[in-house]
Amino acid sequence: MTVSTKRPGPRDPLITIERVALLHGVEFFRRLPGHVLAAVAQKATERELEAGQILMAQGDAGDCLFVVIEGRVRVEAADRVLGELHAGDVVGELAVLSPGPRSATVTTMAPTLVLRVGADVIDELLLDHPEVTRSIIEVLVRRLRPTPTHDIAGTPDTAATGDTTEIADSTDITVNLQ
Repeated sequence: MTVSTKRPGPRDPLITIERVALLHGVEFFRRLPGHVLAAVAQKATERELEAGQILMAQGDAGDCLFVVIEGRVRVEAADRVLGELHAGDVVGELAVLSPGPRSATVTTMAPTLVLRVGADVIDELLLDHPEVTRSIIEVLVRRLRPTPTHDIAGTPDTAATGDTTEIADSTDITVNLQ
């Protein structure tokens, strides 16, 4: 099921059922029962950004992750693009798993809507729902082990299809996705 968040005129906040449907489509949260997703959805906060805005900056303290609801973001560190993420992807997950400064900057490439999920919510999920741990591990492993034709988000990598853009190696990815 796809839930559209595009609305004419000023955008109203998403209602809980819309948030639940969107979170269910995110790999991190897919294995959770509806009542747990509803609790996460109620605790999450929405943030709208225009193209070119910084969602998180390298070096900042990280106390949350973001779920991209619509739009696209670019992940970069040390003037090097590590990848692009889009609707359904999560960014900032390392900061909630291991607190510390963000090691990458994430900038919007288009008008973007994200849900902010605090570290306290994720900590509670990890304790009460071990299936979330499995989902997080699967996403992190896929990002650490990109294939020659897919970037850190698991999406096709233009470098592998003829573009000469440099591809980040797995060492950079482990350091820079926080």
